[in-house]
Amino acid sequence: GGGPHRHPGPGPRGPAHGGLPALDRTATASVEVELASFADVEALVPAAITRRYPAPGTRDAEPSRLALVEFADPALPWLYSPEPPPGTPSRPWLVLVVGRETDGELTIESGGAQPEATLNPTLLARLPPLSRSHQWAHVQALAGDRIARVLAPLVLEPHTDYVAAVVPAFRAGAGGVVEDAWSPGEGSPVRLRAFASWRFRTGAADDFLALALALEPQPAPASLGRVTGRVARLP
Repeated sequence: GGGPHRHPGPGPRGPAHGGLPALDRTATASVEVELASFADVEALVPAAITRRYPAPGTRDAEPSRLALVEFADPALPWLYSPEPPPGTPSRPWLVLVVGRETDGELTIESGGAQPEATLNPTLLARLPPLSRSHQWAHVQALAGDRIARVLAPLVLEPHTDYVAAVVPAFRAGAGGVVEDAWSPGEGSPVRLRAFASWRFRTGAADDFLALALALEPQPAPASLGRVTGRVARLP
């Protein structure tokens, strides 16, 4: 449970070899099988996502923390990724993007058969290239469990309404060639399937990091107790 649903359309084919025991001998044969790819994923079952940060509907999220999504299956972010070119890291087949709602950077349409996310040029201009998307996903081992986590690579701003969406990182181009879902600086809106989406708002920038940076040393009053101490020099 918790994995994606398979789209009924055909996926890439490949040979598979198997053996069948027949009394005192084994017969072998080669058959063609269909392999699911990122283009076959139609939707995620609700149990696939175990955590979203900031939580949907949050009104005072800390702007110094990145938005993220966690999955029940630690292999899910890479399960349907296309084979990477030699010498390059494997990239997740889905990514998390966040856009400013008031600017219309990211909009969600749920009226059709499947929800769709539209990434507008203002958001595409701010997103880092998808060639770095392997840096946005990792697996954490915690108390015997493994958690797959995908981060949104944009720093949040205070007092801002955001839309977050889990979208595919690849698309099938002409002739079935695998392409990045968008290109850096793409000038036209990009429409992608939205596997999950939610809204949240950030609060003031006075989170722990901002408060720590605001600390300034002050002279101690004469009434403060004093003691002579000795601190060894550290290497």
